[in-house]
Amino acid sequence: MARPVLESMVQEVTGIKVLSLHHDISTVTGEEVVLFTLAELPDFRESKKK
Repeated sequence: MARPVLESMVQEVTGIKVLSLHHDISTVTGEEVVLFTLAELPDFRESKKK
């Protein structure tokens, strides 16, 4: 049920359509990973060098 909401949020933020989504959860630590594959590269800012 959450997938359409997550895809919509990612598209709203990036302006790019989500092609696929993968979710995994560790049975040991409970940590979760959500991976989105986008239709194209998003725009990004260069990081500031320290």
